[in-house]
Amino acid sequence: MTESTRRRLEWARPARAAFEATLARIADEDIQTAILVESRVARSLVLLQSQPGLGVPSVLIGQRVYPVPGTGHNLNYRVTRDSILIVRWYRQRRQARSGPEPGKLAGTKSTPFLNGPDQGYGLPRGFPGAPC
Repeated sequence: MTESTRRRLEWARPARAAFEATLARIADEDIQTAILVESRVARSLVLLQSQPGLGVPSVLIGQRVYPVPGTGHNLNYRVTRDSILIVRWYRQRRQARSGPEPGKLAGTKSTPFLNGPDQGYGLPRGFPGAPC
């Protein structure tokens, strides 16, 4: 796409405020890192202007999510016919949500696949591969 056919870039006020607050917070600790994050975001925005389908669909209808490489942050954006609206800027999660242990159902004492300590994988007796 040429410069004239690129989509116009717009920021929602809360998204822009969150982005600027992030840069200020980072700059308080290390100005060079803040400059690096800002350049990575700028590079990503230029890329989104020419290829707006790069992000993945969001759970919110009409929005897409783009993880900005090397920043630990995401952009939520909405594509219109002639513009891209950045609707949210936020930190990515650091840890997965806590939940039941892998292989266990919440609120149960046994795994969903085992009927007991020597029962194999819940296959009925006589079924090929089931314990005798």
